[in-house]
Amino acid sequence: MNIGFIQQNETNKKNKKKEITELLRTLQSLACGKVRILVKSPKGKDVNETDKFVFNSEFKHQLTRIKVNAIQLKETVRDYLIVFYFKKIK
Repeated sequence: MNIGFIQQNETNKKNKKKEITELLRTLQSLACGKVRILVKSPKGKDVNETDKFVFNSEFKHQLTRIKVNAIQLKETVRDYLIVFYFKKIK
């Protein structure tokens, strides 16, 4: 088996997981923030891959442009230590 292929496959899995995490974060911002452009089902603050989203047809805002704040990611201790470690090396 080609080791390069295995490493590339692992990298693709990590990238896909990162993209899904970013998508869920964006959906959470659009459905659970102050400005609710999307309606989430089931209701709640956390977003899962099985949740369903629809456009909020009752959404109205006085401004033409609105700002949707990004929800901060829940950072694990492991993530924090990895970032801290790499900052220290540089």
